[in-house]
Amino acid sequence: MPSPASYVREFTRHSSDILANLNELRKRRILTDVTLQVGGCPLQAHKAVLTACR
Repeated sequence: MPSPASYVREFTRHSSDILANLNELRKRRILTDVTLQVGGCPLQAHKAVLTACR
C-alpha cells in the first residue's frame, strides 16, 4: 500500500491531468453547451464545469 505522501502526490497530478483534459475537450468544442462573451471574445464552456465553480 502506498504511503499517504505518495497518495497525495498522485492525487495532485490527477487533478492537473483532469484540468488539462477538460481544456483539450473545450478547445476541440467537445462537451461545450454554452458560449460566454468575455471582453468581446466568445468562450465555449460546459454548464456543469461553470456550476462547479460557483
